[in-house]
Amino acid sequence: MSRSISQSKPNTNSANFRVENPFHWTLYRYLGAHPGEHEGKSGVHFAVWAPNASEVSVLSDRNGWQVSKHLLHPSDRGVWAGFLPDYKSGETYKIRHSDRLGANS
Repeated sequence: MSRSISQSKPNTNSANFRVENPFHWTLYRYLGAHPGEHEGKSGVHFAVWAPNASEVSVLSDRNGWQVSKHLLHPSDRGVWAGFLPDYKSGETYKIRHSDRLGANS
Protein backbone atom coordinates (compact mmCIF):
# COMPACT_ATOMS: atom_id res chain seq x y z
CA MET A 1 0.00 0.00 0.00
CA SER A 2 1.49 3.30 -1.10
CA ARG A 3 1.19 6.55 0.85
CA SER A 4 2.96 8.70 -1.75
CA ILE A 5 0.56 11.63 -1.49
CA SER A 6 1.78 14.41 0.79
CA GLN A 7 -0.37 15.05 3.81
CA SER A 8 -1.28 18.55 2.70
CA LYS A 9 -4.72 19.15 4.16
CA PRO A 10 -7.24 21.95 3.94
CA ASN A 11 -7.43 24.13 7.03
CA THR A 12 -10.37 22.44 8.74
CA ASN A 13 -10.01 24.74 11.76
CA SER A 14 -10.86 27.77 9.67
CA ALA A 15 -14.11 29.52 10.53
CA ASN A 16 -15.05 29.22 6.84
CA PHE A 17 -14.70 25.44 6.70
CA ARG A 18 -18.10 24.02 7.54
CA VAL A 19 -18.40 20.38 6.52
CA GLU A 20 -21.16 20.01 9.11
CA ASN A 21 -23.31 22.09 6.78
CA PRO A 22 -22.94 20.56 3.29
CA PHE A 23 -24.65 23.61 1.77
CA HIS A 24 -22.12 26.10 3.07
CA TRP A 25 -21.16 28.46 0.24
CA THR A 26 -17.35 28.29 0.77
CA LEU A 27 -16.87 24.50 0.50
CA TYR A 28 -15.73 24.88 -3.10
CA ARG A 29 -12.56 26.55 -1.78
CA TYR A 30 -11.53 23.40 0.08
CA LEU A 31 -13.11 20.36 -1.57
CA GLY A 32 -12.30 19.07 -5.03
CA ALA A 33 -9.06 19.42 -7.00
CA HIS A 34 -7.12 22.68 -6.75
CA PRO A 35 -3.77 23.46 -8.42
CA GLY A 36 -1.21 24.79 -5.97
CA GLU A 37 2.14 24.27 -4.29
CA HIS A 38 3.28 22.20 -1.33
CA GLU A 39 6.83 22.15 0.03
CA GLY A 40 8.05 24.02 -3.06
CA LYS A 41 6.51 21.63 -5.62
CA SER A 42 3.68 22.41 -8.02
CA GLY A 43 0.79 19.98 -8.20
CA VAL A 44 -2.83 19.51 -7.21
CA HIS A 45 -4.46 19.47 -3.77
CA PHE A 46 -7.30 16.94 -3.58
CA ALA A 47 -9.98 16.92 -0.88
CA VAL A 48 -13.30 15.07 -0.69
CA TRP A 49 -15.88 14.67 2.04
CA ALA A 50 -16.44 10.94 2.57
CA PRO A 51 -17.25 10.44 6.27
CA ASN A 52 -18.09 6.74 5.92
CA ALA A 53 -15.09 5.80 3.79
CA SER A 54 -12.38 3.46 4.96
CA GLU A 55 -10.07 4.36 2.05
CA VAL A 56 -10.05 7.11 -0.60
CA SER A 57 -7.62 7.22 -3.51
CA VAL A 58 -6.94 9.17 -6.70
CA LEU A 59 -6.75 7.11 -9.89
CA SER A 60 -5.27 8.55 -13.09
CA ASP A 61 -3.05 7.92 -16.10
CA ARG A 62 -0.09 8.88 -13.91
CA ASN A 63 -0.57 5.85 -11.67
CA GLY A 64 -1.95 3.46 -14.30
CA TRP A 65 -5.45 3.76 -12.78
CA GLN A 66 -4.26 1.56 -9.93
CA VAL A 67 -6.37 1.42 -6.79
CA SER A 68 -4.58 2.38 -3.56
CA LYS A 69 -1.56 3.79 -5.40
CA HIS A 70 -2.29 7.41 -4.37
CA LEU A 71 -4.22 7.30 -1.11
CA LEU A 72 -5.69 10.41 0.48
CA HIS A 73 -5.39 10.98 4.22
CA PRO A 74 -8.43 11.16 6.54
CA SER A 75 -9.30 13.93 8.96
CA ASP A 76 -11.51 13.74 12.03
CA ARG A 77 -14.28 15.58 10.13
CA GLY A 78 -14.68 13.07 7.30
CA VAL A 79 -12.52 14.97 4.82
CA TRP A 80 -9.89 12.97 2.94
CA ALA A 81 -7.12 15.09 1.44
CA GLY A 82 -3.65 15.06 -0.08
CA PHE A 83 -1.32 16.69 -2.57
CA LEU A 84 -0.09 15.11 -5.79
CA PRO A 85 3.08 16.78 -7.07
CA ASP A 86 3.51 17.37 -10.81
CA TYR A 87 -0.22 17.02 -11.58
CA LYS A 88 -1.62 19.84 -13.71
CA SER A 89 -5.00 21.39 -14.41
CA GLY A 90 -6.96 19.46 -17.00
CA GLU A 91 -5.54 16.02 -16.26
CA THR A 92 -8.07 13.21 -16.09
CA TYR A 93 -8.53 11.60 -12.70
CA LYS A 94 -11.10 9.68 -10.71
CA ILE A 95 -11.71 9.55 -6.97
CA ARG A 96 -12.38 6.05 -5.63
CA HIS A 97 -13.53 5.29 -2.13
CA SER A 98 -14.28 2.14 -0.18
CA ASP A 99 -16.71 2.16 2.69
CA ARG A 100 -16.36 0.28 5.94
CA LEU A 101 -18.47 -2.59 4.56
CA GLY A 102 -16.14 -3.08 1.59
CA ALA A 103 -18.32 -1.50 -1.10
CA ASN A 104 -16.42 0.57 -3.71
CA SER A 105 -17.47 3.54 -5.77
